[in-house]
This record gives sequence, C-alpha cells and structure tokens, in this order.
Amino acid sequence: MSESILNALVHLFALVASVNSEGLSQKGLNLVQAYLKRYLNDKLIREYLELFDNYYKFYFQELNQPSEDKEFEKQNLPGFQAINVCRQIRSELNRTDRIIVFVQLLEFVNEDVKVTPEESEIIRVVKETFHLIPEEADNIMHFV
Repeated sequence: MSESILNALVHLFALVASVNSEGLSQKGLNLVQAYLKRYLNDKLIREYLELFDNYYKFYFQELNQPSEDKEFEKQNLPGFQAINVCRQIRSELNRTDRIIVFVQLLEFVNEDVKVTPEESEIIRVVKETFHLIPEEADNIMHFV
C-alpha cells in the first residue's frame, strides 16, 4: 500500500476518533495498530502511530475548544476533512481497495458499539466520495 494511502487512512481514523466525545479508546488504538501491522515494519508503525496521534490531537482540540464563532465550522469540519482525504486517495484506489478502506473505517467506527451522528456523517461522506453503490455500501454497513 502506498504511503499516501496509508497517510490518508491514518488521517480518517484520527478524524473519526476525534469526533467521539469520550476520546480515543484503547480498543480503537489497537485497531489502528493492527491495521498498520498488516503493511508496515515496527519502525514505520511507530512513525504512523505518531502521525495518527498528531492528527487526533489536532482534530480533538479543534472540535472541543469552546468558541461560539466557530460553531458552524466545528459542525462541518469532520465532513469537510473526510471529503478532502477521500478525494486525495480515491484515484489511487481501485474499487476493491475502496471497499476495503470503507470496511476498515466501519470497523473503527463500530469499535465502541455506538455510532454518533458525526461518525455517521463521515461514513456518508466516504461512501459518496468513493462512489460506492448505495445498496452494496448498506449491505457492508449491516454486515460490519
């Protein structure tokens, strides 16, 4: 898997983790580590986990700092960032790879057994930006 795709996936995982008001769970972190272990050696795993942590801290801070002026921006930030990341990697992924990324993202979102409205929005954005067939995506969502 290319560096840009791994970077984008780590970005999406961090974005999803940041919209959870309870923060990142150990199970969520374990899922990220397990995913990275499929493709990377130990040194690169540490580097990508650090990248994940940096993305996570940035988004968590942006979404949780009090500010009335930024309320609209805060509500739209996760979806906007998800669109950017998906557009970045969409052309590099074939249909099967896009489905794999979607499944991995669903596993990550479902790790705490509850899906927040913000997580649902990110899933919707990924599904649409990846041009997944709606019925197929719905079947995958029910399966995962």
